[in-house]
Amino acid sequence: MNHNTIFAVIGGDSRQIHMAKQLQKDGCRVSMSAFDLAQLPPFLQNKPLAEALSVANVVIFPLPLSRDAKLLNASFSKESISLHSVIQLIRPDSLVFCGMPPAFFEKTLGAHDIRVIDYFKDEELTLQNALLTAEGVIGILTDRLPCTVFGLRCAVTGYGRVAKYTARALQALGADVTIFARSNEALTTAKCDRFKAFPLQNLQQQINDLQCVINTVPALVIDEKSILQSDPDCVFIEVASVPFGIDQTAAHKHGRTLIKAVSLPGKTAPKTAGEIIAKTIENYLTEGSS
Repeated sequence: MNHNTIFAVIGGDSRQIHMAKQLQKDGCRVSMSAFDLAQLPPFLQNKPLAEALSVANVVIFPLPLSRDAKLLNASFSKESISLHSVIQLIRPDSLVFCGMPPAFFEKTLGAHDIRVIDYFKDEELTLQNALLTAEGVIGILTDRLPCTVFGLRCAVTGYGRVAKYTARALQALGADVTIFARSNEALTTAKCDRFKAFPLQNLQQQINDLQCVINTVPALVIDEKSILQSDPDCVFIEVASVPFGIDQTAAHKHGRTLIKAVSLPGKTAPKTAGEIIAKTIENYLTEGSS
């Protein structure tokens, strides 16, 4: 990694604070912006956005970069910061890292020959993030459910990385886990992993016997009809990102417990999650300069 590299960490949550601490611990020069409400360690300073970006040749944005494709994801900022205003301040010679950027963000910066790297596409980071998310789900269950996980009749929708780790963790604790997925490949994989597995459209007919439903699919898969068929005490946990998979309005309307558990690593394991992002970016810069 080039010793002349100056990082600017722009926006995010506690993960980005721990990421910046790790970068500085590894000998990197780091400035931060959009953290005016955070209690930063003495060796990290929050600077105005324009100042931080004016000196940085590597810019790190959060995961996700934005929650609505309009505003920067910046939970420690007093002000709302538009992505368009940020774009105008990035130096032409900068290398930009971010998680899950909107298409226009990459396209606009690319038109100015600014390279954008989505670090959430890194396979190792994605797997570790999924593991942290699953651990967070287990923590929610043990904290919020009025019963033990052992013997819990629960469903996991989808069978991607997060769903797999979550289902395996639940199974290891003695839960009765059923997978509901859309693709035949996912259903076959789940069955090979010794789970009961059914097509997603079967959930409505089987939901009345469940105590908990955990959604990992970022598309509406648990609608009002399914919610109405569920037991009144059934707990719904939303893990997926926007546009989400559970009809939140219907869940509240019919008195079901809905726990929004998005961006779990940032809430339950920010230190570990931040350090993983830091190492991912450092590895990329080291390998890219070798």
